[in-house]
Amino acid sequence: MLASGRMLRDAHPLLSSRRVEIVLDTLDEAYDVVLVKAGPLGQPFSGAGLADKCQAVIVLVPDTVGEAMMTMLAQSLRRQGVAHVAFAPVTLEAKGGRMRGTAA
Repeated sequence: MLASGRMLRDAHPLLSSRRVEIVLDTLDEAYDVVLVKAGPLGQPFSGAGLADKCQAVIVLVPDTVGEAMMTMLAQSLRRQGVAHVAFAPVTLEAKGGRMRGTAA
């Protein structure tokens, strides 16, 4: 596990840097599967900067998101060079002032 380090207002330049690409390539050579957890797309510390460095992306989506939105998101990720996009619907619930998701 690698820690993300300090939070940045705009992490996109860092996440899309050659340095991160080298780290991911090194991990890819050493392991069969490399999972990278990223924040929600569209937020400052999101996975958007990493998407084009990945062979596949699994997007957790609230079960209320429609098919049209998922198709649009998949097309956008494919235009960025992501070959495989999968969606995992989650049920969101408020608990203790925080949102939690449960995979279906």
